[in-house]
Amino acid sequence: MPTNMRTQAQRLDELQSILRDDYGQDFELADVAEIADWLGRFYTALIKLAVQRRVAEHEAAKGESS
Repeated sequence: MPTNMRTQAQRLDELQSILRDDYGQDFELADVAEIADWLGRFYTALIKLAVQRRVAEHEAAKGESS
């Protein structure tokens, strides 16, 4: 199995374990993969918002110093 597939499988197993430990139920692997996908998209959106904020702050600071 290629390394990236193995890493992804390990991450899904870890997430499945966290869900089992925290919520007391076993989720199907397909559900875990869907949750992982959602978390990834959520994280990406947060990063984009943070970058937009930093750019806006930088532009505002440039405007004030002019």
